[in-house]
Amino acid sequence: MHRTIAVTPKSAGLAPLAAKLDDLAAGRVVRSFHALPLLGATRDMPAPVKAGFEALFQHSLPTGDLSFSGRALDSFFAPDGPLAAAQTEAAAAFAAEAAFFGTCGTTVSNRAALLALARDGGRVLIDGASHQSVMFTATAAQLPMTIIEPVDVKGCALTDVDSMAGRLSAAAHSGKPYAVAVITATSYDGYILDMRNVLRRLVEASPSTALLIDSAWGAVHSFSGRLRRYTALSAVNELRSAKIKLPPIVVTSSAHKTLCALSCSPAGLQLNFHIGVSTQDADDLVQALRGLAHRAGSTASVRLAPVFGSTVDHYVVPYPPGIPIAVPGDTWCERKQQAALREEAAGAHIFHVDQPARVEAPL
Repeated sequence: MHRTIAVTPKSAGLAPLAAKLDDLAAGRVVRSFHALPLLGATRDMPAPVKAGFEALFQHSLPTGDLSFSGRALDSFFAPDGPLAAAQTEAAAAFAAEAAFFGTCGTTVSNRAALLALARDGGRVLIDGASHQSVMFTATAAQLPMTIIEPVDVKGCALTDVDSMAGRLSAAAHSGKPYAVAVITATSYDGYILDMRNVLRRLVEASPSTALLIDSAWGAVHSFSGRLRRYTALSAVNELRSAKIKLPPIVVTSSAHKTLCALSCSPAGLQLNFHIGVSTQDADDLVQALRGLAHRAGSTASVRLAPVFGSTVDHYVVPYPPGIPIAVPGDTWCERKQQAALREEAAGAHIFHVDQPARVEAPL
């Protein structure tokens, strides 16, 4: 079935949802109790990102925090307006047959995809490195599941592709193939599976088994000249070009996540810093990690938390997850103190990392 989507001239570009919101906000004052404070958030964005938002929304950025649905904007479950247009654009951008936007991240997307693929209650083969949402969904839906434990590589839990393919092949040859196989394409530790090889092996092992590929951290790789060829969707198109018959394949991802992280493993200590700031800040953390490699994290326990109201002159980093609570120049406040206490109570180590001297070499 083909639908004709009416769009305004401004929404004929690559951002139909943003354009529609802009149209709805024009000439009126709108108050929202749902949307995130976009205007406030842009104040803390890196300059290039902020400039992109300002170019997208132009003069309407202050009124861009809107909460519309249904006839005013589009139907979430049966879109035929700007949401449908946005999903069509996204599918083209990611080289997929179709794209569906979720509102609760990859956790809910994994649940929806698994329930759709295993709607007849068939057996599920699960990569043990998968996100917990996959196991929770299979358990709640009472799906018969087999979990393939990940392999340990230098302290990181990685997908056991050999065992996954072997189990799929054995089940297919027995006449009782798995209905769905779930595999993780990108790990929290920064590893990326070469899906060109992995996808071919899984399809050859059990041609009728549907595949759910969790690529939560790999959305941005579809736009990287160096990494695109490793992605699941690129592998799907490669196999399709080779005339290989494919089972149903669903790829889930979080468009706001990336694996653009810095990682270091001094003396068995694994630190991941996810950088969403400037190159200079990233450079500071590179130097800090080099320092940690020599001190093996000894700064974690010798330095007290900053004094309330003082200007922080170092990085305060709970690990895990490795995301700084404060960076040099921040004011130490009650909110940051409580965040540190919560992370510590949850089992994280609080690292106080000195700001190193500037270096000349680019990141």
